[in-house]
Amino acid sequence: MSDYAIEQLRSLVRVVGCPYVFARLDTHNRWINPQGPFDAGRKKAKLEWIGFHDLRHFQATQWVMRGIDLRTVQELLGHSDITTTMRYSHFAPSHAMRSIAEVQKAEAADVEKARATNGRQAIGSEGAGETSPVNLLIAECRKEDSNLHPLARTRT
Repeated sequence: MSDYAIEQLRSLVRVVGCPYVFARLDTHNRWINPQGPFDAGRKKAKLEWIGFHDLRHFQATQWVMRGIDLRTVQELLGHSDITTTMRYSHFAPSHAMRSIAEVQKAEAADVEKARATNGRQAIGSEGAGETSPVNLLIAECRKEDSNLHPLARTRT
């Protein structure tokens, strides 16, 4: 559970002698189905188009949009099949475009960094020098193929 959810649950009024978080005030028994109070609240808020289960879909989508990987979301939601999780986390085109733009900026910065160091370090590595795995791979490729990508040919 998130820190926010825990904070909200702690702010609820507790019924003395009742171990349940959501309890009926008249009997001190737990709510078996919170659907009734939820339905009353959504009607009062004029949000009748929202269903109880939509809250899970919304949370899954928020987690994915904030960078939580699908496998983690799958575990948090208790899904046995990743395709169920994929249906839960609705695709948001504007979020995807922002994510792609961020990755492209990072890639461009890596290429510029490689050019600035005269191509001697592996893209994205700090102080890898000429013994980086990328440089070793390029050295092996040079032995076999002279049609290397222009960026690879600048490496030593």
